[in-house]
Amino acid sequence: MRKVLGQVTKEELDSMDLIKTKLGTAETMVNMSVEGSDKDKKLFVGAVIDTIGNYKFLEKDWWNSIINKYDLPKDTPVYLSFGTGELYLNE
Repeated sequence: MRKVLGQVTKEELDSMDLIKTKLGTAETMVNMSVEGSDKDKKLFVGAVIDTIGNYKFLEKDWWNSIINKYDLPKDTPVYLSFGTGELYLNE
C-alpha cells in the first residue's frame, strides 16, 4: 500500500528527471565500445566514470534537500512518482 507524504513542485520533478536521464545515459556509455588508442579509451572511460559520480552526487543532494524541505523520514526509503510528483512510502 502506498502512503503519500507530499508532492514535489514541477521544477523539482523536472530537475530529478534530468538528473536520472543524464545518469542513465552515462551508465549506458560505460558499456560502449570505443575506437581509438588505449589512451583515448582510458580517457573516455574516466570521463564517463566522473560523469556518473557527478550525477550520483546531484541525485543524493536532490534527495537530501527534498527530505529536509518536506520533513521526510531519514531512515525509511521514500519514493518519487515521476507521473504525479508524489513522495510516498510503500507500506
